[in-house]
Amino acid sequence: MADKLSYLEAVHNRRSIYQLNRSSLISDMIEEIIHQAIEDIPSSFNSQSTRLVVLLKEDHYKFWNVGLEGLKAIVPADSWPKTGLSLEAGGFGANLQHYNPLPDERAAEV
Repeated sequence: MADKLSYLEAVHNRRSIYQLNRSSLISDMIEEIIHQAIEDIPSSFNSQSTRLVVLLKEDHYKFWNVGLEGLKAIVPADSWPKTGLSLEAGGFGANLQHYNPLPDERAAEV
């Protein structure tokens, strides 16, 4: 039982709570880390086929607006306040891969 308690204490103590916001002073560091990670991740037959688009600052907001506009077009108006806006108000983002290909055409413009 002591081992389980120690594990739960460790999980509780490592938990971090912070407010998400629009400011990022480390854009260059983010790009450097992602570039290095993409180079180093394994791929079939070392094909290095992984591609990634990083959108920072204003481009980031343009892209998310494309996604939000697309969702608003298909989500019933009475459901919208219960879903998207409640997450946004809580400071959470979402991964748009689950909505693919919703933003594809307009996202290419960003």
